[in-house]
Amino acid sequence: MWNGWNYSSNMKKYVLLGVTALIMAMVICVEANDGNSPSRKMEEVHRESKLMITKTTVSIICASTDYKQDCTTSLATVRSPDPRNLIRSAFDLAIISIRSGIDRGMIDLKSRADADMHTREALNTCRELMDDAIDDLRKTRDKFRGFLFTRLSDFVEDLCVWLSGSITYQQTCIDGFEGIDSEAAVMMERVMRKGQHLTSNGLAIAANLDKLLKAFRIPFPFLRSRRGRLGILGSGSSRDESVGSSQDSPPNEDSSDDSPSTVDSSENQPVDSSSENQPSDSSNNRPLDSSKNQQMESSEDTPKKSAFSGNQPLDDSSDKLPQKSTSSENQPLDSSENPPQKSTSSENRPLDPLRKLNPLNKLDSLKDRHLSEEGEFPPWVTPHSRRLLARRPKNNGIKANVVVAKDGSGKCKTIAQALAMVPMKNTKKFVIHIKEGVYKEKVEVTKKMLHVMFVGDGPTKTVITGDIAFLPDQVGTYRTASVAVNGDYFMAKDIGFENTAGAARHQAVALRVSADFAVFFNCHMNGYQDTLYVHTHRQFYRNCRVSGTIDFVFGDAKAVFQNCEFVIRRPMEHQQCIVTAQGRKDRRETTGIVIHNSRITGDASYLPVKAKNRAFLGRPWKEFSRTIIMNTEIDDVIDPEGWLKWNETFALNTLFYTEYRNRGRGSGQGRRVRWRGIKRISDRAAREFAPGNFLRGNTWIPQTRIPYNAN
Repeated sequence: MWNGWNYSSNMKKYVLLGVTALIMAMVICVEANDGNSPSRKMEEVHRESKLMITKTTVSIICASTDYKQDCTTSLATVRSPDPRNLIRSAFDLAIISIRSGIDRGMIDLKSRADADMHTREALNTCRELMDDAIDDLRKTRDKFRGFLFTRLSDFVEDLCVWLSGSITYQQTCIDGFEGIDSEAAVMMERVMRKGQHLTSNGLAIAANLDKLLKAFRIPFPFLRSRRGRLGILGSGSSRDESVGSSQDSPPNEDSSDDSPSTVDSSENQPVDSSSENQPSDSSNNRPLDSSKNQQMESSEDTPKKSAFSGNQPLDDSSDKLPQKSTSSENQPLDSSENPPQKSTSSENRPLDPLRKLNPLNKLDSLKDRHLSEEGEFPPWVTPHSRRLLARRPKNNGIKANVVVAKDGSGKCKTIAQALAMVPMKNTKKFVIHIKEGVYKEKVEVTKKMLHVMFVGDGPTKTVITGDIAFLPDQVGTYRTASVAVNGDYFMAKDIGFENTAGAARHQAVALRVSADFAVFFNCHMNGYQDTLYVHTHRQFYRNCRVSGTIDFVFGDAKAVFQNCEFVIRRPMEHQQCIVTAQGRKDRRETTGIVIHNSRITGDASYLPVKAKNRAFLGRPWKEFSRTIIMNTEIDDVIDPEGWLKWNETFALNTLFYTEYRNRGRGSGQGRRVRWRGIKRISDRAAREFAPGNFLRGNTWIPQTRIPYNAN
């Protein structure tokens, strides 16, 4: 199945149309040559035949999209029969439409923004999010200009991740007005609709790129010729085969560098049987719940060694869930470097693809997973990072670039001061050691702050906190985050993130992550409603602890949680608790929340009220919400029904929720809800959601030296 479109039969029709168009063009040319037609008529004939071919090509490209009219109408403005130019133009036209939409929105909402501060803030946030949406589309467009890759799936998945991100940014803009100015939300949705449609169409094209390349007989990968122009593999010449010449780019568009290609295609992922449903334009917004304030509980989960332990690898607790510990040894920073050594481990032996892990026991095979096979690195790892990452485990310490200490013993007293020292568009790992203390400041790692790493002295010792919430601040959920991470390749280790606003103040985010290739190890995220916002792109969490009450892990990233603990806290009197609220809006997005080899439990304050204040694994925030819970221990804090409706009927047929080989008193399937979107998957299908496949984790996670199990 190809997203419900009978590819083979329909493609034959389009190819036949194309051949017919060519024959007609040839006949017209012959007739023109037999007469005394001037050269101008020949040019007209050539133009008409080219237009016929272009129309056929556009029909083939748009055949798999959900918004075909928008697709064909927009691409009709492109005067090129080359399918590569047309596909690239699809991304350019989405950029133009988004920019036009936000400009129109700024004009239409100006009077409302002038009259109300909260509407003005939401509009400013919307402008920022639209810039992010455009950035992801630019990365997609520039990637398509043609670079050397050995696997088409890597290429396609990067496109799909970024296009999924662009869709999410646009929806986040609209959601930001809910609860603040509902009329403004309707107006903004109207002016942004075409941009959303064209981005969705771009995702459909990217998801089926392999079939389009075959249909048009375009080889892959695209190659650069010696002259610097773009050709294709086996073309023999770059003449007229280029897909990235400057004349094809809009004059006012600039380009950005590519992000790494690492995630495998989701083409083989299990498909929701209801995937034929067309997407809706309606946005569904996360409701408010009233409750009283609760004190943030303290936890004593601390690592046995400091992050900077010079003689210990990062995985000294590699396969353990967060455990209570009273050890707090700190080790000095280690800046020693040893030459890279080839691993002698048995890492290359195939593992049982779905071995049932015991989170309380170590897997010895993980101890050597510090480099990829044969000691190689993915192409996006810089030479400096390769030298840094190739150190032997016993010399695992990393020298900090900046030390932050509240007592003045470091170079900076605040995290913001340290971040100001990060070089813009940095290409090397920039390590910020945040010493023990509670840092109450609003922290933002901007998109230009790349390769930043936070390392603390333990998740209960180094804590970044805030208390901004929807009420009474009247700010959108997006802006409530104590810490916001937007810069790609971010890492955090041994840090606590919290929002102490309390349950009565509704949405209050402790940590929001929009970065691509983000990694968190031995971190705590504590809050109540909306604790952890996994917003966009690829994210990996290992040995982390997330606590909250309502939707305390939510968003539309491609996120995997491995060996983590999810702790349900006591809510307000009439509230129910929900662990996840995944926000996948388009059926082709490659996003989802995967909870792997973890534990779902309740804290001591929740256990006495669990019968009255029921808890659920998740509910659908958006129409194609996708959550997978596998090989996980589920305590009896979870209601036997398992999943909760958003409202009476929303998304019940289009969501994708599955539980696979879980254990514990709350994992029984006998009384689970029977919605159409609840799936039972095979072993083979489950493998597609393991970190090695879902995140293509083998190509980038081991290089972070964070313990990781691909299966």
